[in-house]
Parts: sequence; structure tokens; C-alpha cells
Amino acid sequence: MVEDNPSDVRLVQAACKHAGCGLDISSAADGEEAFRYLAASSADSAGLPNLILLDINLPGRNGFEVLDEIRADPALHSIPVVILTSSQRDEDVERSYAHGANSYISKPHTFDEFCQVIVTLESYWYGVCRIPSQHGKADIGAVGNSSGPSRSAIGH
Repeated sequence: MVEDNPSDVRLVQAACKHAGCGLDISSAADGEEAFRYLAASSADSAGLPNLILLDINLPGRNGFEVLDEIRADPALHSIPVVILTSSQRDEDVERSYAHGANSYISKPHTFDEFCQVIVTLESYWYGVCRIPSQHGKADIGAVGNSSGPSRSAIGH
């Protein structure tokens, strides 16, 4: 998860735990930290994340710039990127897809709605569709423990 607001990171982690999801959430506070994490994950036997949750409004490089760099990197370009942002602007939705986002979600307003979003994300990305396994691993910078197969997302 690439998110500069620590409260939003904790909210996603709490929603995941509350909903009983098996996702391991790692976070980066900005684009620079995200790329350091991805570089280390690529070099590490743990492998790259399966899914990236990306905020648009980040310090330094914004989410669109981070998305462009992910899509331009051969080692990262196949990782699905879900925009998770407070913006509800049509221009941001259109721009996200134009830059290669796989999905766009406006952050919910209540904890229960956040839990539903997390359950839906997990169900779709890890149950309905198939996503590429990065370097033979099904992890995205796993943090913490989960039961069953490790499924992780990086977001902030």
C-alpha cells in the first residue's frame, strides 16, 4: 500500500483484520519509499507484491508518476495496481486508467464500508481473477501472519 496518511494505513489493516481477510499489508509513505521496498522485494527471495494499493495524493511524486514508473519497469509492469484514494473527481478516474491502473476505488467513509471494500478486493483479486505470480511467489512484501496462502498488498 502506498499511502502517506498513517491513519488510512491503520484503517486498511484494521478492516482487513476485522473482515478476516488473509491479506498481508505492507506500506510505504511515498513513491520513493515504495520503490525502495519494491527494489528490495525484487532482490529478496520473498518476491514482489501481487497487488499494489496506490493513493494519488502523495508527497513528492504523485500517484500518477508512481504508476507511470511501475508500468515502465519490466520487473513491475505486470503487478496489478488499484488506486485507493479520497478523490472522486472524474478526471482522476480517467487519468488513472490512462496511466495503466487496473481499478479505481474512492476511499469509503465508514469502517464498515472499508471492511466491505477489503473483502471485495480480496474476493476479486485472489478468488475471481488470476494475477501473475512475481518471481514464482504469491506474496507482495508480506508483513505479519495470515492463515492459508500468503496474499499481500502494498499500499499507503
